[in-house]
Amino acid sequence: MRRPALFFPAAALAVSLTAAFAAPPNILRTDGIGPVTLGMTVRAAERALGAKLRNENPGADEDCTYFALGGTRDSLVHYMVERGRITRIDIDDMGGGRRPAQAPIVTRAGIGIGSTEADIRRAYGRRLKIVPDPYMEDQGNNLTVEDAGHNRGILFETVHGTVTSMRAGRHPSLEYSEGCS
Repeated sequence: MRRPALFFPAAALAVSLTAAFAAPPNILRTDGIGPVTLGMTVRAAERALGAKLRNENPGADEDCTYFALGGTRDSLVHYMVERGRITRIDIDDMGGGRRPAQAPIVTRAGIGIGSTEADIRRAYGRRLKIVPDPYMEDQGNNLTVEDAGHNRGILFETVHGTVTSMRAGRHPSLEYSEGCS
């Protein structure tokens, strides 16, 4: 005679609770995106993602480089790694020529590529810091919202009032205007 599995409901509950509290894969937060958080090593991020990350600049300076799923043009998500740890996550085509009208990756407030500066102002209000983009002259801005501890934040780059890229990271990595510098 087979005994009923008494632990099954508890196991099912544990699985459903884990799924309920797992970070959505398409939400950019001040501390990361999906299961990847700032401060992780590349190996830890690969385990969390269940996929291999590729160095986008093999042979480049090992103090700072970028990793992505599938290489340089297959992903809009790029992980900046400094001294072995993820310090910033960029949502951008990195020169790949793809600029979707609305990226599938957004912040908890629903802001993503294609959102407007007005959308960002409505979502973040007084928490928002706005400065002209140093490379865009009168055509673009950098809009930053920080976490409560002011240790990290999300920066939106706009051109003609529309978000063209965004990134989450720790300071000072968040402010680097040219990738690793």
